[in-house]
Amino acid sequence: MYKIYQILILPLLFVQCMVLLFLMWLFCVLRIHRLGTGLFPRLWARGLCWLLLLKVEVHGREHLKPGEHYVFMANHQGMLDICMLNGYLGREFKWMMKKELGDVPLFGMACRGARFVMVDNTNAGAVRRTCREAAALMKEGFSLCLFPEGMRTWDGHMNEFKKGGFVLAQNAGFPIVPITINGSFDALPRQKGLNLVNRVPLSITIHEAIPVEGNREELMQKVYDAIHSSLCDKYK
Repeated sequence: MYKIYQILILPLLFVQCMVLLFLMWLFCVLRIHRLGTGLFPRLWARGLCWLLLLKVEVHGREHLKPGEHYVFMANHQGMLDICMLNGYLGREFKWMMKKELGDVPLFGMACRGARFVMVDNTNAGAVRRTCREAAALMKEGFSLCLFPEGMRTWDGHMNEFKKGGFVLAQNAGFPIVPITINGSFDALPRQKGLNLVNRVPLSITIHEAIPVEGNREELMQKVYDAIHSSLCDKYK
Protein backbone atom coordinates (compact mmCIF):
# COMPACT_ATOMS: atom_id res chain seq x y z
CA MET A 1 0.00 0.00 0.00
CA TYR A 2 2.82 2.40 0.81
CA LYS A 3 4.39 1.90 -2.62
CA ILE A 4 1.05 2.51 -4.31
CA TYR A 5 0.64 5.67 -2.23
CA GLN A 6 4.06 6.94 -3.36
CA ILE A 7 3.18 6.39 -7.01
CA LEU A 8 -0.07 8.32 -6.57
CA ILE A 9 1.61 11.35 -4.97
CA LEU A 10 4.55 11.54 -7.41
CA PRO A 11 3.00 14.48 -9.34
CA LEU A 12 2.50 16.37 -6.07
CA LEU A 13 6.11 15.68 -5.02
CA PHE A 14 7.35 16.97 -8.37
CA VAL A 15 5.27 20.17 -8.25
CA GLN A 16 6.27 20.85 -4.64
CA CYS A 17 9.94 20.46 -5.52
CA MET A 18 9.80 22.65 -8.63
CA VAL A 19 7.86 25.47 -6.96
CA LEU A 20 10.12 25.66 -3.92
CA LEU A 21 13.30 25.43 -6.01
CA PHE A 22 12.08 28.36 -8.10
CA LEU A 23 11.23 30.39 -4.98
CA MET A 24 14.62 29.53 -3.51
CA TRP A 25 16.35 30.83 -6.64
CA LEU A 26 14.13 33.93 -6.88
CA PHE A 27 14.67 35.08 -3.30
CA CYS A 28 18.40 34.46 -3.54
CA VAL A 29 18.54 36.59 -6.70
CA LEU A 30 16.66 39.26 -4.74
CA ARG A 31 19.29 38.81 -2.00
CA ILE A 32 16.71 37.77 0.58
CA HIS A 33 18.93 34.90 1.65
CA ARG A 34 17.13 34.23 4.92
CA LEU A 35 14.22 32.90 2.85
CA GLY A 36 16.24 31.60 -0.09
CA THR A 37 18.67 29.44 1.85
CA GLY A 38 16.73 29.06 5.08
CA LEU A 39 12.96 28.91 4.86
CA PHE A 40 12.36 27.42 1.40
CA PRO A 41 14.84 24.52 1.65
CA ARG A 42 13.33 23.73 5.05
CA LEU A 43 9.80 23.82 3.65
CA TRP A 44 10.84 21.58 0.74
CA ALA A 45 12.51 19.04 3.02
CA ARG A 46 9.80 18.92 5.66
CA GLY A 47 7.09 18.85 3.02
CA LEU A 48 8.79 15.91 1.31
CA CYS A 49 9.03 13.95 4.56
CA TRP A 50 5.44 14.81 5.44
CA LEU A 51 4.13 13.66 2.04
CA LEU A 52 6.17 10.45 2.28
CA LEU A 53 4.87 9.87 5.82
CA LEU A 54 8.42 9.82 7.19
CA LYS A 55 9.25 10.87 10.73
CA VAL A 56 12.67 12.31 11.54
CA GLU A 57 13.87 12.36 15.15
CA VAL A 58 16.52 14.87 16.21
CA HIS A 59 18.84 14.37 19.15
CA GLY A 60 21.41 16.79 20.55
CA ARG A 61 20.15 20.10 19.19
CA GLU A 62 21.11 21.66 22.52
CA HIS A 63 24.76 21.37 21.42
CA LEU A 64 24.26 24.23 18.94
CA LYS A 65 24.82 27.66 20.50
CA PRO A 66 22.69 30.59 19.29
CA GLY A 67 24.59 32.85 16.92
CA GLU A 68 27.53 30.45 16.57
CA HIS A 69 28.70 29.36 13.11
CA TYR A 70 29.92 25.85 12.37
CA VAL A 71 31.12 23.43 9.75
CA PHE A 72 28.56 20.61 9.91
CA MET A 73 29.88 17.20 8.87
CA ALA A 74 27.61 14.16 8.51
CA ASN A 75 27.89 10.60 7.28
CA HIS A 76 26.35 10.09 3.85
CA GLN A 77 23.93 7.17 3.91
CA GLY A 78 21.53 7.92 1.09
CA MET A 79 19.43 10.30 -0.99
CA LEU A 80 17.38 11.43 2.01
CA ASP A 81 20.38 12.82 3.92
CA ILE A 82 20.09 16.25 2.29
CA CYS A 83 16.38 16.35 3.03
CA MET A 84 16.90 15.37 6.67
CA LEU A 85 19.56 18.02 7.30
CA ASN A 86 17.75 20.80 5.42
CA GLY A 87 14.50 20.12 7.19
CA TYR A 88 15.47 19.22 10.72
CA LEU A 89 18.90 20.57 11.67
CA GLY A 90 17.30 23.89 12.48
CA ARG A 91 20.19 26.07 11.28
CA GLU A 92 20.82 28.02 8.10
CA PHE A 93 23.90 26.89 6.18
CA LYS A 94 25.48 26.66 2.73
CA TRP A 95 26.00 23.25 1.16
CA MET A 96 29.24 22.03 -0.35
CA MET A 97 28.29 19.73 -3.23
CA LYS A 98 29.67 18.10 -6.37
CA LYS A 99 29.89 20.59 -9.22
CA GLU A 100 27.99 18.19 -11.51
CA LEU A 101 24.85 18.88 -9.47
CA GLY A 102 25.05 22.48 -10.63
CA ASP A 103 24.17 21.29 -14.14
CA VAL A 104 20.85 19.72 -13.10
CA PRO A 105 18.00 21.83 -14.59
CA LEU A 106 16.42 24.25 -12.09
CA PHE A 107 18.06 22.47 -9.13
CA GLY A 108 21.50 23.63 -10.21
CA MET A 109 20.23 27.13 -10.93
CA ALA A 110 18.68 27.34 -7.46
CA CYS A 111 21.83 26.04 -5.75
CA ARG A 112 24.08 28.46 -7.64
CA GLY A 113 21.72 31.31 -6.83
CA ALA A 114 21.91 30.33 -3.17
CA ARG A 115 25.73 30.47 -3.41
CA PHE A 116 26.20 26.85 -2.49
CA VAL A 117 29.80 25.76 -3.04
CA MET A 118 30.26 23.59 -6.13
CA VAL A 119 33.24 21.37 -5.38
CA ASP A 120 35.54 20.99 -8.37
CA ASN A 121 38.28 18.36 -8.00
CA THR A 122 39.34 18.26 -11.65
CA ASN A 123 42.74 19.86 -11.01
CA ALA A 124 44.76 21.68 -8.36
CA GLY A 125 43.69 25.12 -9.58
CA ALA A 126 40.01 24.19 -9.42
CA VAL A 127 40.44 22.84 -5.89
CA ARG A 128 42.05 26.11 -4.80
CA ARG A 129 39.18 28.11 -6.33
CA THR A 130 36.67 25.95 -4.48
CA CYS A 131 38.53 26.50 -1.20
CA ARG A 132 38.64 30.27 -1.75
CA GLU A 133 34.90 30.35 -2.44
CA ALA A 134 34.08 28.37 0.69
CA ALA A 135 36.46 30.44 2.80
CA ALA A 136 34.84 33.66 1.56
CA LEU A 137 31.41 32.43 2.64
CA MET A 138 32.69 31.50 6.08
CA LYS A 139 34.28 34.94 6.46
CA GLU A 140 30.83 36.40 5.74
CA GLY A 141 29.53 34.39 8.70
CA PHE A 142 27.81 31.49 6.92
CA SER A 143 27.95 27.98 8.28
CA LEU A 144 28.82 25.17 5.86
CA CYS A 145 27.50 21.64 5.61
CA LEU A 146 29.27 18.77 3.86
CA PHE A 147 29.74 15.03 3.73
CA PRO A 148 33.42 14.32 4.49
CA GLU A 149 33.14 10.87 2.88
CA GLY A 150 32.54 12.65 -0.43
CA MET A 151 29.95 10.14 -1.67
CA ARG A 152 27.13 7.94 -0.46
CA THR A 153 27.98 4.62 1.11
CA TRP A 154 27.37 1.42 -0.85
CA ASP A 155 26.73 -0.78 2.20
CA GLY A 156 25.64 1.48 5.07
CA HIS A 157 29.09 1.57 6.66
CA MET A 158 31.11 4.77 6.75
CA ASN A 159 33.84 5.40 4.19
CA GLU A 160 37.15 7.13 4.88
CA PHE A 161 37.04 10.91 5.21
CA LYS A 162 38.55 13.34 2.72
CA LYS A 163 40.62 16.15 4.22
CA GLY A 164 39.31 19.13 2.21
CA GLY A 165 36.55 20.14 4.62
CA PHE A 166 38.93 19.91 7.57
CA VAL A 167 41.41 22.22 5.85
CA LEU A 168 38.65 24.78 5.35
CA ALA A 169 37.42 24.51 8.94
CA GLN A 170 40.94 24.96 10.34
CA ASN A 171 41.71 27.90 8.07
CA ALA A 172 38.47 29.64 9.05
CA GLY A 173 38.65 28.64 12.72
CA PHE A 174 35.06 27.34 12.68
CA PRO A 175 34.38 24.45 15.08
CA ILE A 176 33.17 21.21 13.48
CA VAL A 177 29.84 19.72 14.52
CA PRO A 178 29.69 15.97 13.74
CA ILE A 179 26.24 14.66 12.80
CA THR A 180 25.18 11.02 12.66
CA ILE A 181 22.46 10.07 10.19
CA ASN A 182 20.58 6.80 10.72
CA GLY A 183 17.90 5.19 8.59
CA SER A 184 18.58 6.91 5.29
CA PHE A 185 20.45 3.91 3.85
CA ASP A 186 17.55 1.59 4.67
CA ALA A 187 15.05 4.08 3.26
CA LEU A 188 16.75 4.62 -0.10
CA PRO A 189 20.22 3.11 -0.57
CA ARG A 190 22.58 4.23 -3.30
CA GLN A 191 22.18 1.11 -5.41
CA LYS A 192 18.43 1.73 -5.80
CA GLY A 193 18.97 5.07 -7.54
CA LEU A 194 15.79 7.11 -7.93
CA ASN A 195 13.26 4.62 -6.66
CA LEU A 196 10.46 4.16 -4.18
CA VAL A 197 11.28 4.83 -0.54
CA ASN A 198 11.10 2.29 2.27
CA ARG A 199 9.29 3.65 5.29
CA VAL A 200 11.75 3.29 8.17
CA PRO A 201 12.64 5.36 11.27
CA LEU A 202 14.98 8.26 10.46
CA SER A 203 17.13 10.18 12.89
CA ILE A 204 19.96 12.67 13.12
CA THR A 205 22.20 12.99 16.17
CA ILE A 206 24.00 16.29 16.66
CA HIS A 207 27.23 15.89 18.62
CA GLU A 208 29.18 18.47 20.59
CA ALA A 209 31.26 20.89 18.55
CA ILE A 210 34.92 19.98 18.17
CA PRO A 211 37.55 22.77 18.13
CA VAL A 212 39.74 22.70 15.04
CA GLU A 213 43.07 23.57 16.62
CA GLY A 214 45.86 21.03 16.56
CA ASN A 215 46.84 18.11 14.36
CA ARG A 216 44.59 17.59 11.33
CA GLU A 217 44.79 13.79 11.35
CA GLU A 218 43.74 13.71 15.01
CA LEU A 219 40.88 16.11 14.24
CA MET A 220 39.64 13.90 11.41
CA GLN A 221 39.71 10.88 13.70
CA LYS A 222 37.79 12.69 16.45
CA VAL A 223 35.03 13.67 14.00
CA TYR A 224 34.94 10.16 12.52
CA ASP A 225 34.70 8.57 15.98
CA ALA A 226 31.92 10.94 17.07
CA ILE A 227 29.78 10.20 14.01
CA HIS A 228 30.51 6.48 14.20
CA SER A 229 29.59 6.29 17.90
CA SER A 230 25.87 6.90 17.23
CA LEU A 231 25.50 4.71 14.15
CA CYS A 232 23.05 1.85 14.53
CA ASP A 233 24.89 -1.35 15.43
CA LYS A 234 24.51 -3.13 12.08
CA TYR A 235 26.49 -0.39 10.30
CA LYS A 236 29.27 0.07 12.83
